[in-house]
Amino acid sequence: MNLTPRQQQVYDLMIKGFSQRTAAKIIGFSVRSVKQHSAHIFKKLGVYSTREVVAQHYIGMGYANEVGMPGVELLSKAERRVYDQLVTGVGRKEIAARLFRAEDTVRFHLRNISEKLGTNSMLEIVIKHYTSGHEMREAA
Repeated sequence: MNLTPRQQQVYDLMIKGFSQRTAAKIIGFSVRSVKQHSAHIFKKLGVYSTREVVAQHYIGMGYANEVGMPGVELLSKAERRVYDQLVTGVGRKEIAARLFRAEDTVRFHLRNISEKLGTNSMLEIVIKHYTSGHEMREAA
């Protein structure tokens, strides 16, 4: 993937989970510029969200985590199905379509998943899934 140096800076902060506002402060330019660079990154990768960028990054690097992040064992079967889709980077609508569930049902499960795992966002779940301690290993 050919990224400009500025896009690479934004990408590096994006995969670490920094918000666009925080990334702008770290790099030293406007939030609008970060949004523009993010849009170019999304277009180059053919994705629509930061979650997809993060998931593609870790999957592309060969990381696998079949076990999930700590606490995933507390999830119900339905929540685990939603979690398994979420960590691939897809959004609520796509998860609902893939699992043949209403978007409100998926939203309900996501709220429960976040509560059980102690996270604040879907992006945080994706990042923690791939970076969780000793369970993380490189795929063969």
